[in-house]
Amino acid sequence: MPDAVLNGHRHHWEEGGSGEPLIMIHGSDTASKTLMPQMPELSKSFRVIIPDLCGFGQSERVAGLHPSAWIEDIKALAEHLDLGKFHLFGISLGSRIVMRFAAEYPDMLRTLIPALPILSNTAEGNAVLNARYLDPDNIAEETQKLHAWLHGEDWKTVLRNYFDIRNAPAFHEYLNLHELVKQIKAPTLIMRSDSPEVVHPMEQAFECWRSIPGARLWIRPDMGDGSGLGAPEGYDVLRKFIAQAASS
Repeated sequence: MPDAVLNGHRHHWEEGGSGEPLIMIHGSDTASKTLMPQMPELSKSFRVIIPDLCGFGQSERVAGLHPSAWIEDIKALAEHLDLGKFHLFGISLGSRIVMRFAAEYPDMLRTLIPALPILSNTAEGNAVLNARYLDPDNIAEETQKLHAWLHGEDWKTVLRNYFDIRNAPAFHEYLNLHELVKQIKAPTLIMRSDSPEVVHPMEQAFECWRSIPGARLWIRPDMGDGSGLGAPEGYDVLRKFIAQAASS
């Protein structure tokens, strides 16, 4: 699938379907491959574009990034593809990126869909995440195989780079969204499961819902640790939300 140099780095993305464009942003330490299971269903309704964030998957490796780099990369990709206004989905870390994008570039969006939203990392959640990346040599064999599938043979470099990027104070400051989300203007659907866990606190989903003007919140029961999008009703909820946003 396509590659292009955007903002000085090589970016890779997957694409399928036709219709209004929907950009989907993956979570931390993953890649576009984790969202590809949604491509067959969503591409029936949308032109689906799933990039590998800079540093991950098949995109260029980087040892450091400006905190705004991933937000600016979405803008550059949308302009490169001449998308006009588009729908924007992001999960976990991707939710932070897309919410910051919505606050920075409101005129580019049709709708916003943050899944498993994070407004800022709690101390407990931050400790869990850092434990994943601090010592790639000592993680479970199955997890090593997963990272190799997502990123290739240099997956340890990917994790070490991300550990350094995410622990820069400027990164956390830039993606601390508790106040910034109040500025979001795009019609917003928040999605998550009802599974409690420390990385994606349930209370932050409710805070998003209360803080973003007119936001809707969909919680899918009995889904485990996920956004709920992969369930049939999740696709129906997303399509109905977008259709209603277009008619309002």
